[in-house]
Amino acid sequence: MPQRKWILLFAFFISLALMAWEGYDYAAHQQGPMQAESINEADALIHRLYEQRAADGDVFAMRLVAEDYLKGKRVKQDIPKGELLWEKAAYLEAEKGIPFALYTLGRDYIEGNYVERNGAKGIALWKKTANEGDIQSQIALAEAYYNNHFVSDLVEKDDEESVRWYLRVLSNPSSHAFPNAVQAAKAALYQIGRDYVDGTARHAGNKKPVLAFDGIRGLDVWKKAASLGDVRSQCALGQAYLMGRVVPKNDAEAAQWYRRAVENPALNEEPPAFQSVARGALGELLIRGENIPHDIPQGMALLEQAAAQESPYYQLVLAGYYGFGPEGARDDRKALTLYQKLASQQGDEHRFARVEAQYHLGKAYDEGRGVEKDKAQAILWYTKSAEDGGHKAAVFLAHAYATGDGLPHDDRKAYAWALKALEETQAFDPQFSEFVFALEKKLTSQEPFAKRGDGGERKGF
Repeated sequence: MPQRKWILLFAFFISLALMAWEGYDYAAHQQGPMQAESINEADALIHRLYEQRAADGDVFAMRLVAEDYLKGKRVKQDIPKGELLWEKAAYLEAEKGIPFALYTLGRDYIEGNYVERNGAKGIALWKKTANEGDIQSQIALAEAYYNNHFVSDLVEKDDEESVRWYLRVLSNPSSHAFPNAVQAAKAALYQIGRDYVDGTARHAGNKKPVLAFDGIRGLDVWKKAASLGDVRSQCALGQAYLMGRVVPKNDAEAAQWYRRAVENPALNEEPPAFQSVARGALGELLIRGENIPHDIPQGMALLEQAAAQESPYYQLVLAGYYGFGPEGARDDRKALTLYQKLASQQGDEHRFARVEAQYHLGKAYDEGRGVEKDKAQAILWYTKSAEDGGHKAAVFLAHAYATGDGLPHDDRKAYAWALKALEETQAFDPQFSEFVFALEKKLTSQEPFAKRGDGGERKGF
């Protein structure tokens, strides 16, 4: 019994000594490698104790011994031996289930932490562990090929490689524990698909990025990301099929992808403007789409949701369906309320919706839609729209002055509004051009008359 007591006491003092020397090591960490003649007995003793514990499989001790050799702290510096022990410690940690031990080892080689920098070895280790399912290594490789994160001198940017690894991240069973990485992966996949569709994708093998248009590949990237829950890729596919971009126009396919986006909880985390596009596009497809079952109530409900997110565009679209849509959608009073709201909005960013709303308010008073007919009010709103740059309102005023319908007959004012209408559109309308030409011909017979101050060139014909 006394012998055991002395053994425990000796172990206690040895532990105190180790703690003291570890504190000393921390303070002297930056002093550089020790020379053989400067290594004292205490250093050698501590190192031997750590080596014994390391030989028994103590990973912590193994790392301390490795650091001794790498930094020359308690023994003569021996980098190859230190790197071998550092690697062995990492592999033992991995065997014991310590997360991302080998990912960290790869990063140590890439950044030169504790070991001599060896980027190729670090990348190879990441690839090995990533193929075995290590999500941290998959994230690191995806970022390396996408934006050269950590490794600008080791790998070239390559969208195809980054797509491969980002998809592995999204399909990894551990992905739920890395929400930021998942969001970054989805954003990158959407952008890479966009780069292929727009012709700005990058491939390795050149000092400068290769700008390559490959719309089909872009859609393939979006489909893979969309199938793993990326709402932006789902909307991008909906738009591609809706507009017939890269693929033939297909309303059924567009509706399928927009529906997946609308039903995706991630849509609610997107900006309101993005949400309104997804809901509004699906709503319009359900009302008027080709080769798909129409569902006017659901379509109108989606348009109302899109408009409620303060989207002037979908407020205007919704007002149009209230005013001129199919049976089951029309409501002149609701159309009038929306047009009044849009007509009062200020700022250049609202100009298109404001001008259209003012024109439709003119039509509402002109035709008695949702309000009693009032020609004076109609002219007022047509004039506001035309003065704000509205082409359709300017055309109406030109005809009204030329015919005397609701306004005093005045060919000069008719001609002035006709010219303004031509200025506000790039479209060629043969019938309207003939109307302007006839007005001009009529006025040239009256003196004095200057056609316009632009050298006499006729715009639009």
